[in-house]
Amino acid sequence: MKAQQKSTATLVRLFQFLRPRLAHYVVAMFFVAVILAAERMFTGFVVKWFTDSVAKKDMGLLTQAVIYWGIFNLGMALVLPVFLYLWRTSIVQGTANLRQALFSHLQRLPLGYYESRHSGEAMSILSNDVAAAEQAYQENISNLVNAVMQGLGAVVFMLILKWDLALLIILGGLAPLILNTAYAKPL
Repeated sequence: MKAQQKSTATLVRLFQFLRPRLAHYVVAMFFVAVILAAERMFTGFVVKWFTDSVAKKDMGLLTQAVIYWGIFNLGMALVLPVFLYLWRTSIVQGTANLRQALFSHLQRLPLGYYESRHSGEAMSILSNDVAAAEQAYQENISNLVNAVMQGLGAVVFMLILKWDLALLIILGGLAPLILNTAYAKPL
């Protein structure tokens, strides 16, 4: 329990360095995840329309699928870079804030601290630990949000395509999850 509280406190402290642009970070990361999830789901619909048009020998459906695909990709090409820019600039600023806070802290340490430790330890903190924090901002949290959005998007699109089969698949997937959660022991 204490380890979980410590990791939550670490995550909160990590987000504090994003403070001036935390809203940009969260909103941009959310919209990037939504756009990427929608792109994957929409590609599935386009493939379905392509195969339906070939199976039905319907040139109108094929033309409509190509037009929708082009419009979606054009819209994504216009909107996605804006959110990626907001997200990445907030990461860069948060990482710079973290570096500045670490450097300020290292400057305030007494001289005895540096005499009792190897000189590479401070350099390791400034390079490796900040890089790990940047990776958490850029990849780890983003991967979690992307996975959640893709899962929710998949559920929505499955319900749109065939709701009864989708409910069967969702309930079939929830049963092992509930059993594993009930009987799994914490590490």
